[in-house]
Amino acid sequence: MYGRIMCGALLAGVAMAGLAAGAESQTPATLGAGEVFGEMALLDSGARSASVFAKGPVVCLAVPQSRFMKLLHSEPAIAVALLKEVASRLRAVQSAAS
Repeated sequence: MYGRIMCGALLAGVAMAGLAAGAESQTPATLGAGEVFGEMALLDSGARSASVFAKGPVVCLAVPQSRFMKLLHSEPAIAVALLKEVASRLRAVQSAAS
């Protein structure tokens, strides 16, 4: 099953995120401290939509799916912030495609 663990937050360092293998090419996004990735796979238990590669030493917080879902239910502000981030990323992809 996909989507059991995500790196919830990049605490230090820099990473690059790009579409998963087999997807259309796209310029990788740069992730820095405080940014999240892997949330979509945890939300729908689907395959990841991107791959993330460290550009050097990084520290990140791994969050199991069960803990992630409990956090979203108990802290609505975190859920709203995550929704805003996902919407922003979707708009950026749509803008790049047009």
